[in-house]
Amino acid sequence: MIRTIGILLLILSLNSCKEQSEKNRGNINEIILKTEKKTDLKIPDFIDKKYFHGYQLSPTSDFPILTHSDRNIGSFVISYINYNIKNQKEWFDFDINNNIIAEDYPDEKYFTEINKIIQKKLEPQLDNYAIIAEYIPPKYLDNKTLSYIYPYKKTYYLYNKEKKNWDFISEKIITDGSDEKNITKLVELNNMIGIKENNDINAQINISAKWNGTYNFTINEKSDDWRDMQDVKLTIKSDSVIFHVEGYQIAQDYKLKINTANNNHLALYYDSSIYGDESAVLQRTKDFGIVTFDNNKYFWKCPYIDESFTDGKKKTYILKKEAYK
Repeated sequence: MIRTIGILLLILSLNSCKEQSEKNRGNINEIILKTEKKTDLKIPDFIDKKYFHGYQLSPTSDFPILTHSDRNIGSFVISYINYNIKNQKEWFDFDINNNIIAEDYPDEKYFTEINKIIQKKLEPQLDNYAIIAEYIPPKYLDNKTLSYIYPYKKTYYLYNKEKKNWDFISEKIITDGSDEKNITKLVELNNMIGIKENNDINAQINISAKWNGTYNFTINEKSDDWRDMQDVKLTIKSDSVIFHVEGYQIAQDYKLKINTANNNHLALYYDSSIYGDESAVLQRTKDFGIVTFDNNKYFWKCPYIDESFTDGKKKTYILKKEAYK
């Protein structure tokens, strides 16, 4: 179901009405953010709960969003984009596939139902998603109708989960009311944060040399039973990523793909088995999660390891890096 910009404006308008009916909302939380243009921009804390009016699907029905609009802070859309491009397809026509259908324009019943099922699916997996805000300051909104005043400037930010702030991505000028210019498509968002449409293998993705090296940690290191412990090694080179784990009656060696990469994170996904044997867990998940670099330390959240060795309990593993040879 392809929605037009009219539906997006309807969602923003409904959210605005809810916001205006609240009394004594208090001061707007703002953060000062340095952009690449070396200018100070005041932006709202987009994921503050007071701006939450329920999850929706994008106007093109292919990823989850949140929206908010009011006369004080302006208008913004929060987009949730899965780092794994294959898993992005799970959201395509998510409403229709779950028998939530709106005739003509969505009504309150539609919004309530779609929010519930998106929330149930999305929130347990937020570590696997990039959170992107597209922001329009209030000076570009009509004071009465909150409709856009053309031309207007739209600015994009990526949420930094470790530092809990927003990093500038890019900005563009919108000159007219066409859907093509006003609605940000999934392919545009993927390109902004380096998610490749063809899921390129590691050699085709530019990764910083800072990632090269061998990373180690031990699963269940504090267990009283040595049989519960498994030694994990992640070897990253410019053209490959190799996952190795060994322990009591277990040895696995897999080649991984890099879905996205920048100076602060790598998103990893299963590619193939080096020796041909595969764990049954790979039938449930091939997601090897995200390695992040923060405050001179490396952290790894890995759904595959959680599913294989910790009974599905989500954990963050601290990696010890050896020098690259």
